[in-house]
Amino acid sequence: MIGFLVAYLRQTDHFTDVIYALSFMLIAGYGLYLNPNPQVFHWVLFIMISMWSIRLAIFLGYRIRIWGHDKRFDGFRKAWLRLLRFWVLQYLSILIIALPLFIVLIKTNVELVFWQGFGLIVFISGLLIESIADYQKFVFKLDDKNKKSFIQSGLWKYSRHPNYLGEWFVWLGIFLYCMPLLQGFEWIALASPLWIFILLRFISGGNLLENSAKVKYRNNPNYQSYIENTGIFFPKIFT
Repeated sequence: MIGFLVAYLRQTDHFTDVIYALSFMLIAGYGLYLNPNPQVFHWVLFIMISMWSIRLAIFLGYRIRIWGHDKRFDGFRKAWLRLLRFWVLQYLSILIIALPLFIVLIKTNVELVFWQGFGLIVFISGLLIESIADYQKFVFKLDDKNKKSFIQSGLWKYSRHPNYLGEWFVWLGIFLYCMPLLQGFEWIALASPLWIFILLRFISGGNLLENSAKVKYRNNPNYQSYIENTGIFFPKIFT
């Protein structure tokens, strides 16, 4: 809510995504603080969250400094109620996505098992995919000759939104890492990877970009061919 007030009163987008990214590290850090006897499991989870959080905050913070503003808010930056709705959605999303952290970081007498290693591999894969995809698109956008074009090289050759695919793998990996500790009602943590996928695919993220690109490149035959042969998230095996 403090973030919303700053964004609205100063009419700035510079803190929105940075606050989102750092919120998870603060949650993880507080959970670790509450645990009377944190073990290797807890420290590894905190490091995983911190790696993702710091990387994303630095990237998004630097990107918005270069861009100056976020086009997502151009239509309602001055409309406080619509802007508030966005911040409330972001707030609720953080709570849902962070469910595995709330549940397992305060558990004690935890042992590492093989399945957690698999979750760690999925997480690292997602972090690499997301980081590489973000870098490739950022460099592409910085080149003035690409202002009227769209990226279809690198990881973007195989997915129309590989950065969001990597983001989903990150939280799927975190869920898998935490999964062996879940019992009974704690399986509500499954909402974390499900919600981040729904959010990025159907509500914000990829959905907004898809709608914008369909209008911007509606007369571009190369784009029509690109969307026919390239999956929105997952690469198409058969094209």
